[in-house]
Amino acid sequence: MAGEISVYQDTNIQVTNLRAILQGKTYAMANITSVSMYTQPGNSTPGMIVAVLGALLLLVGLADADMRGCALVFGLGMLVGGIAIAASARNIYWVRIGSASGETNALSSRDREYITRIVGAMNEAIILRG
Repeated sequence: MAGEISVYQDTNIQVTNLRAILQGKTYAMANITSVSMYTQPGNSTPGMIVAVLGALLLLVGLADADMRGCALVFGLGMLVGGIAIAASARNIYWVRIGSASGETNALSSRDREYITRIVGAMNEAIILRG
């Protein structure tokens, strides 16, 4: 194509002033009105559930002398493990594309810098499009 200027390219992504190819799906830059990064918070719910169950098991161990050893060990393990799982929940970052038909989450990654580079390249391509 004549007049096509490459702005960004890697193994799965290509952004030019005329189009953006994001993991095999092509978007015409002429139809894109805005590009932004959307952050989807990490899901810490499973870890919190395990931690609460561990805390309950700890309470059972403290209250019942017959189950004390086993309940305390497993309860403490579940509590610590659940907290670790909840703390390790990572955000998902999306390239969000706006057009006349609304907004679409086009590409996701847990790497914020990667998504930031693609959003920047697409914004530059919109500017180059004129």
